[in-house]
Amino acid sequence: RKIKVLNLFAYTGGATVACLKSGASVVHVDSSRGMVDWAKENVEASGLKDRPIRYIVDDVVKFVKREIRRGNKYDVIIMDPPSYGRGANGEVWDIEKDLDNLVKLCKEVLSEQPLFFLINSYTAGLSCEVLTNLYKSILSEGKKVILAGDSSGGGLCLALCQSFEKSGILQPEKVITLAPWVDVTMSNPEITKIERVDPKLNSNVARVLGEFWANGQDLKDYKISPLYGDFKGLNNVYIFIGTRDILYPDNLLLYNKLQKEGVNAYLTVGTNLNHVYPVYPTVEGKKAIEQISKIISS
Repeated sequence: RKIKVLNLFAYTGGATVACLKSGASVVHVDSSRGMVDWAKENVEASGLKDRPIRYIVDDVVKFVKREIRRGNKYDVIIMDPPSYGRGANGEVWDIEKDLDNLVKLCKEVLSEQPLFFLINSYTAGLSCEVLTNLYKSILSEGKKVILAGDSSGGGLCLALCQSFEKSGILQPEKVITLAPWVDVTMSNPEITKIERVDPKLNSNVARVLGEFWANGQDLKDYKISPLYGDFKGLNNVYIFIGTRDILYPDNLLLYNKLQKEGVNAYLTVGTNLNHVYPVYPTVEGKKAIEQISKIISS
């Protein structure tokens, strides 16, 4: 079947290009005309200007409401919401206040057989409470839920699961992490040895970023560094990590702790591979993506 994609807060169109290249039709929505014009340039530069795409300069919430009235449906919804923003006519967006409502609206434009609904959560300081509310909303639909994240996003997934357990919320069926950042203190002495061969990450920079993320909280709080928390009650946790990654030593500690606490943990180690290696178009990366696809579909 023909796949229809709705890309919200679509910016310069990275996801739009990927979806067009895969053969889907895309509705690309962003409130900034400059971003939309840039996305057009990226689509043309990628040799995809003749593919089925609509560019919309509009407030995302207003556009989704109109699509509900029109009865339009999409097989895929992608969004990358900012912390704060303004719509094309000055509408104010606040992720803490508005994300849950937007997700509920988006459910009404999903097709009867949707492929996925993807929300990127890059917002520093986005509270566990907001993400937990989103998660509970999805659970209420009776859907299978899989959490996935790379690097700091992987750490956030594990922190959320610990929060779920403390609140008596049903755990996701699976958690898939790519090089999860689970200890922002970067105090593991083994990190120094790996840093000599890691071409991407620097432990000093990571410490600064960790303090920024913590925003005054204890760096060993499980919501900041989930390695220091309690993993009992989690279901299936998958870890993909390269040996040329300064997070490798802490990922080994994570795997061992998960096992000791009775969690079904699965570790895939990429020998001589870098940080979040599955996302790269290498032989090893493609093999890891195939493995992840099987994990999701099983």
